[in-house]
Amino acid sequence: MGIPQSVNKLIATAKHKKFVRVDHKTEESVVWELLNEYWHIKAPKLMISVTGGAKRFFMKDRLTTAFKRGLMRAATTTGAWIITGGTNTGVMKFVGEAVHEHMLTTSDAESNVVALGIATWGIVDNRESLTADEDAGLFPAFYNIEELSSPHTRGSSPLDPNHTHFILVDNGTETKFGVEIKFSVALQQYISENMETGVARNQGVNVPTVLLVLEGGENTLEMTVQSVKKFTPIVIIHGSGRAADYIALAYRKTRSVGVSEEKSVYPSNFDEEMLGHAAYMFDWSREKDPVTKEAKIKKCLDNIKLLLASRRLITVFALEDGDTSNDIDQAILQALLKGI
Repeated sequence: MGIPQSVNKLIATAKHKKFVRVDHKTEESVVWELLNEYWHIKAPKLMISVTGGAKRFFMKDRLTTAFKRGLMRAATTTGAWIITGGTNTGVMKFVGEAVHEHMLTTSDAESNVVALGIATWGIVDNRESLTADEDAGLFPAFYNIEELSSPHTRGSSPLDPNHTHFILVDNGTETKFGVEIKFSVALQQYISENMETGVARNQGVNVPTVLLVLEGGENTLEMTVQSVKKFTPIVIIHGSGRAADYIALAYRKTRSVGVSEEKSVYPSNFDEEMLGHAAYMFDWSREKDPVTKEAKIKKCLDNIKLLLASRRLITVFALEDGDTSNDIDQAILQALLKGI
């Protein structure tokens, strides 16, 4: 365990961030003890988990502003934690920017936001700077994102300097993304089931969780499946691309007039169409083996069916249709009500 110092020209002041490297089989209770008793993080009243693409994606300025403000409004008004994959890429970087911009425009008391990055240790660029000799822990550690390899080593990503805390999950692999998914979902479930929000006197309410899906690839689909298995409601940001749009499309195709919104009705050509959409909506350029590629495309279809089996937990939010950041708040509230 140590405290890495992130240094970035885009940030006026270098800030200390707490981090820990844990085995992927570490008990959730042990991690919670660290967060609460050693890092002194109070139990959240809500957990907003954000998942999506690890590549940079594009959204119109108005939509970007609306989403960032809506996310931060939802977090600050509810006392929520924001949880992501913690790297300085794609959606995680996007969320980090939202946290940074919020802190620049609010007082210290109002800017006390917990942005927890849960990443795979084996994909962290320049992770050697976070360890001492013989792979021991290092305190303090100095992590300078300006000194990272450029371009970054294939299969690795730098940590995002705007997250406030990091849990780095190690299963012994290198350059393998997604190791943290089951760990992250299990930790959120543990906190949800064992902590109380304290929102009402003499009444304990367990901490609710909601998953926001913004763009994303195969691992994003896997994250959504793992989440609904734990009965976590999810908000799909339609129009953000790839996985989010794939889920929104499948959701729309299986809606039927006169049938309960909780029931998915599959058209006869559903499998064929969704296999075709998976083939071009996701990036398979790095997959050279056609058999493996076909199997992964089939896995996308399998995952979408697992999701649709829990249709009542899905809320599709079309960002293009929203006029204000309050719409994000409302989408999160609507999703939370579905999880009750």
